[in-house]
Amino acid sequence: SNFRADPNGSVLDRLKHIDLSDDGWAWLSVGGRADTRFESWDGFGFGATTPGNQDDFILTRVLLHADLHLGDKFRAFVDGKTAQSTERLLPGGRRGLDQDTLALHQAFLDYTVSAGGGDSLTVRVGRQSFLFGGQRLVSPLPWGNTLRTWDGVAAILKSGQWVTQAFATQFVPVRKKARNKANDDLLLYGFYASRKPEDGGRGLEIYALGNTRPASTTVNGTTGAERRHTLGFRSWGPLATLGEGFDGEVEAAYQFGEVG
Repeated sequence: SNFRADPNGSVLDRLKHIDLSDDGWAWLSVGGRADTRFESWDGFGFGATTPGNQDDFILTRVLLHADLHLGDKFRAFVDGKTAQSTERLLPGGRRGLDQDTLALHQAFLDYTVSAGGGDSLTVRVGRQSFLFGGQRLVSPLPWGNTLRTWDGVAAILKSGQWVTQAFATQFVPVRKKARNKANDDLLLYGFYASRKPEDGGRGLEIYALGNTRPASTTVNGTTGAERRHTLGFRSWGPLATLGEGFDGEVEAAYQFGEVG
């Protein structure tokens, strides 16, 4: 984010760092992204005889953002999106995973306090996205056309090789043609700590997560509100005992909670 564009570079290059004050204290970065994906399905229902298991369609997504920095402490980030699909005849039609028209993807404020040695603490408030580890539990769902976001507060502590996030948020479901609003029955909270690998060593992540859902059904038929907690860790990096060129990853978690 501290990239300073070459003043003699292209117009698009200069958009990544626009000075708003003579001393460079205030500056703005703008950008965007456009994606198009063609999908062709045959046997969507894995052999089901019901109609609508074969179709071809196109998914498109456009993201535009503005990133304002005021000194080293304050930051305001706004990211808008529109995600569309041509006619989709598979079960579910155009789902919330496929379509979200003119929506607010992210909009948050940061306040950062820096310490010596590159350590810092950032408090982030607003609509934001989370991507943790191998994305098995918490992910912005990049393969989904509309992406995922949450409303809430997060604290991001960077200390040495560790980055720890503590957060309390509400999930923001997609409303395909209306304004997306957070659902206070869909909570995600906890912390996620990650240590980068050093000198060919292994990386380590530890986490404690909690989430709630208003309605869930277990394998034995119990139905009701769900509260679930997850404790886990992930380790990844080279496997020196097997020789150069071998990597390995392991992740394990224990879940507990209640339904109804």
